[in-house]
Amino acid sequence: MESHSRFGQWMRRRVRAGKHGREDAAADEARERTRLLLGAAASGFPLALAAHPEGYGCSCVRIGCPTPGRHPVSFGWQTQATADAGRVERWAAQEPLANFVTPTGRVHDVLDVPVEAGRAALR
Repeated sequence: MESHSRFGQWMRRRVRAGKHGREDAAADEARERTRLLLGAAASGFPLALAAHPEGYGCSCVRIGCPTPGRHPVSFGWQTQATADAGRVERWAAQEPLANFVTPTGRVHDVLDVPVEAGRAALR
């Protein structure tokens, strides 16, 4: 009579369950990201696709990109920026790792201050 250990079966089952757990977490993160982007668009902030870090470089096609993952994808990003929920949702689905930018000076401005001054102002 052959004796088979159930340990191998148990480990394979746990690995599969763990993999699905990671996939579920990634799907939850994607839904939350899309929800936040749609919330920004609904608030009137026009959004445009931006590059994201990829390995040790940038997702853009520029060799030796000087600002990896910190710039818009397109040179025409200010005219492509939109608050259209459908377009933002498609971008989020097609480019799950992409960052998004919003042009300042139209709907909002940015004020860069030291962290302590910003906290004090918010309080």
